[in-house]
Amino acid sequence: MNLNPKYLLGALPDAAWRLLLSRQRFPLLRTFQMGREWAYDACRFAGTRDFPVLFDVGAHVGETSLYLHRFFPRGQIHAFEFVPETARQLKENVRHRPNIQVHVQALGSTSGELQVPLQAYSKVNSLRFGSRPGPGSPPAGSLTVHVTTVDAFCASNGITRIHLLKTDAEGLDLQIIEGAAGLIAAQQVPFIFSEVTFAPTDAQQHFEPVHRFLTRRGYHLCGFYEAHIHESRHLFCNALYCNPAALAAPARSP
Repeated sequence: MNLNPKYLLGALPDAAWRLLLSRQRFPLLRTFQMGREWAYDACRFAGTRDFPVLFDVGAHVGETSLYLHRFFPRGQIHAFEFVPETARQLKENVRHRPNIQVHVQALGSTSGELQVPLQAYSKVNSLRFGSRPGPGSPPAGSLTVHVTTVDAFCASNGITRIHLLKTDAEGLDLQIIEGAAGLIAAQQVPFIFSEVTFAPTDAQQHFEPVHRFLTRRGYHLCGFYEAHIHESRHLFCNALYCNPAALAAPARSP
């Protein structure tokens, strides 16, 4: 057995790493291994753990919202889930975290209404199906969904800066990011964390359009996280982007 302290430290389970790196007193070390925990990396790039406003778009039942709560216990986390039954489970799962606010709301690139078929597996519910069922997932009813944009939602709720925007929209992540174009242009969204795929036939959001849209607006790709491999192909992962100019920009007044 290798008793080298560095070996033992690297062999700790992911949960133990998360517990350690999310501790508010744990220093933001520039020399620490990148790519282990994306929230910790975002804190390092920002030079602070103070992220007052965070958006979890495609919150499902709260997996990422609870993760963000661990790293940002004082931040206001807005969790968006458009399917009422899933949102009910989300509210139940975060009920003891008053800083997580649940919105039964769909976000996209434009506002309007859409008839969406619901999937038997709730995690793959998406506006991208429009009026047709998702592949490989039998429909489980349908839902009339009111869609708004990140910009419109923020204008209606007095939010002028999103310190971190996370999207997991089963293929429509770029549309959600486009719906925040006003805040992005005003340099009020320092970090964006989006699910992307590198498989051209995958139904998830393809990497290249997201990368092109964000880099043209001053964002830098910081790293890939939580990669999922299937049949020897790199199907999808999450990408963290940072805009240095937005980090330095002052928050706008309401």
